[in-house]
Amino acid sequence: MPKYRNRGDFSRRGSVLQGCLVALGILVLLLVIGGVVVALNWRGWTAGLMEQGITAAIDEADVSAEDAAAMKLEVATLMQDFKDKKVSVEDLAHVVEEVAQSPVMTAASVMFVDKSYVQASALTVEEKAEGTTQISRFMRGLFSEQISKTKIDDVTSPIHYQASTDKQPPVQINANNLNMQLKSPEDVTPEQLKEFLANCKTAADEAGIPPERYEVDMAREFSAAIDRALGRAPALPPAEGGPGGEAGEDAPGGG
Repeated sequence: MPKYRNRGDFSRRGSVLQGCLVALGILVLLLVIGGVVVALNWRGWTAGLMEQGITAAIDEADVSAEDAAAMKLEVATLMQDFKDKKVSVEDLAHVVEEVAQSPVMTAASVMFVDKSYVQASALTVEEKAEGTTQISRFMRGLFSEQISKTKIDDVTSPIHYQASTDKQPPVQINANNLNMQLKSPEDVTPEQLKEFLANCKTAADEAGIPPERYEVDMAREFSAAIDRALGRAPALPPAEGGPGGEAGEDAPGGG
C-alpha cells in the first residue's frame, strides 16, 4: 500500500479540493461581518491576501500548467477589479457560490480520489485506467443528480471510514453539497478499492451514465463560473451544475 509522509501532508493535499473557495470565502465573510473595516483603505490589502491564498491553492491542485496559468490570470483580473471597485464584496460572495456549484468542484473531487486512492494503489495500469473512468462516471451522476445521494453510502461502503478499526483519520470530501467520509488511502486494501470501483460502475450503469470518461476544462469552467457570478453570462439551467466536457477523452487526473 502507498505510504504518505504524515497526517499533515495528507490533510493538506485533501484541502486542495476547496482551497480556492476557502481562501476566498473566509475573507468575504470577514468583510461582510466586519463593516468597521470599510472605513479604511482595505481593498488593496484584501485583494493581495486573496490572490496569494488562491494562487497557492491552484499551485497545489492537480491541474495542468496551462490551466493553472489561466486560472491565476482570472484571479488576478478579479482582484484588480475588486481593487478598482468594479467588483463588490457581494460579487465575491457570488463568485464563491458559483464556483462551488460548478463543474470545477466535480473535477477536483475526481482528481483527488483518483490520485490519492487509484493511482497511488497497487492496481495494474489497466485497472487504474478503468478505475478512473468509473469514478468519473459515478461523480458525474451524483453532481448531475442522475444518481441519488442516497447511493453514496452503499457505493463507498468498502472504503467508508470506520472509527473502530481504521488507524488513520478520515478523509473528508465536501463539494456541491456532497459529503463523503472515507478511509485514509493507507487503510484501504486493493480488494476494498476494487470493490468500491465496481460499485461505482454498477451505480453509473444503472443510472444510464455514458461509459466514456469525461474531460472538464478547468480553466474554462472556472472563468465561466466567475462570469455567471458577475452577471456576464447566464446562469446554468437546472441539472447542468454537474461536470461538463466532452465524452471519449481522458478523465480528470487520468493522465
